[in-house]
Amino acid sequence: MRSFTTYVPFAGTIFCVHLIHVCRTASLAIEIWPQRRRTMNEGSANGNKLRYWKFVQSTIDFSAPSTELERIRLSKFAELLWNFNDSLHRLNYDLENSNLSAREDENVCPPHQPEVELQLAPTQKCDIPYPGLSPAKPFYDPRGFPWWQSFIEQSHIIVGEFDLFRSDNSEELSKGDLSWGTSQTELCNNTNGFSKLTLLDERGAATPVGRLHFPQTVAILQKVFLQGNYLAPRPVNINCQEPNTGLAPHSDNMNFLFTCHLGLLIPEKGKCIFRMVSGVTPENKEDALSTPCEVQWRRGQMIVADTSFIHSTRNESPTESRYVLSFSIWHPMLAEFEREGIMRLHEAINEAHRKTEH
Repeated sequence: MRSFTTYVPFAGTIFCVHLIHVCRTASLAIEIWPQRRRTMNEGSANGNKLRYWKFVQSTIDFSAPSTELERIRLSKFAELLWNFNDSLHRLNYDLENSNLSAREDENVCPPHQPEVELQLAPTQKCDIPYPGLSPAKPFYDPRGFPWWQSFIEQSHIIVGEFDLFRSDNSEELSKGDLSWGTSQTELCNNTNGFSKLTLLDERGAATPVGRLHFPQTVAILQKVFLQGNYLAPRPVNINCQEPNTGLAPHSDNMNFLFTCHLGLLIPEKGKCIFRMVSGVTPENKEDALSTPCEVQWRRGQMIVADTSFIHSTRNESPTESRYVLSFSIWHPMLAEFEREGIMRLHEAINEAHRKTEH
């Protein structure tokens, strides 16, 4: 088994993901980008891009897409990923080396791909959208997912385990102990009042808190989601939103993942709102959300949301915090080949990022 950590720059933040898969293949050892030095010559940019596209082809050959559409979509995503990262590198490099000539890599092109749908909904925000995942909508009925029945039948166990945890650790909860962490991200400029307790890490492995205090929750999540490869490689957390606080409008910047919330403790007084923000302009009046679309968390109930839509949260209770179990799943339109391909591409890109830092 192997696990790896990937750091992906999305809108100035870091998307940290792990993946467990069989044996590292030789293609992952390909150097996508050589180390950048101030003595770097113009021709090296061409070599970087050629090596990257050789790696993309090896990824496609290794995973063997079951349909031509899967291959086209992943290839297009690879092109967008390269263009986004290369633009950032070009900007930083040119600023630091203004006396050097511009890099000449426009003649190195990816293989020609048929056109594939790239359009986002008016209130979606995503720097590197995965193509073909449309039409998109802010919220989804959880009953339409294959894991729903198995999970919801056991959700009362998860809620009960949280109640027990809360009663046994009420003093620590009030003090903010037990490894509660704050969220620092440039995706949302104000996270005051928001904290989280991680139960599973990005590989799907239980944390010390998860093993000690939430063994049944961990077992349910691992059985239902990991075995079906529904769970995306992001941490599973209990999110806490303190009274009279909320998260300002923002996007999570990834249209290939959905966010799932199970209500654990929802204040009785004051609404707890999950709102998708309206994006109506004269140009998109027919297609945009004409009014803000919102739902409220309920104890023991699920919310599934596409958080690449601009959204905000609010706990209007004057005295009580709101607690939800939060995890991410892969977009159901992604095939297994595409999920694996996304992870391998991010790993390769960020291996290069690490090398450029040394």
